[in-house]
Amino acid sequence: ITGAYHGINAAANAGSDRITVESSELFGNSQTGATIAGGNNDILFNANEVYQNGSWGLNLNGSGNRATGNHVWGNGGGIAASYNGQDARIEILDNRVHDNNATGIDGSYWVLVSGNTVYGNGGSYGISMYSDRSLTIGNEIFRSPNGLNLSVGAVGRDNHIYDNAGLGIALGGGGRAV
Repeated sequence: ITGAYHGINAAANAGSDRITVESSELFGNSQTGATIAGGNNDILFNANEVYQNGSWGLNLNGSGNRATGNHVWGNGGGIAASYNGQDARIEILDNRVHDNNATGIDGSYWVLVSGNTVYGNGGSYGISMYSDRSLTIGNEIFRSPNGLNLSVGAVGRDNHIYDNAGLGIALGGGGRAV
């Protein structure tokens, strides 16, 4: 999927639910490889190549959205995820995210980021998490300006963080690393 503004776009509250995008290439779009706005739930991106998009590779905002086993590289930013509802968290699992111009993975509110390999991203952090409902577990984060940012109560546990130019872990506003 290439040559569009957004490779895939589910507009806010469109009701596009239970969709799987698998073993596909999302590349060369002027903004995102895929943008899933709130109100589009349980969408899975699995085993895709997501690269050279102008903004985020994947931007997920719906209840139960998941990104698993994707290779995300060379975008404006890697994967952004934000969900502040009560239904089901967003999960970013077992992806390889590298060499994006901005942050590798950016999670806000009810987001789980686990088992990812994140390196060589140009933004402030390899992974940045915001809110006491966000959790970062078992990721490998290296070769970025800074490793892991945990703010406003975000929790990081059992992450392997090394060889970053600046901080390994930044804690702000109640962020916790275990």
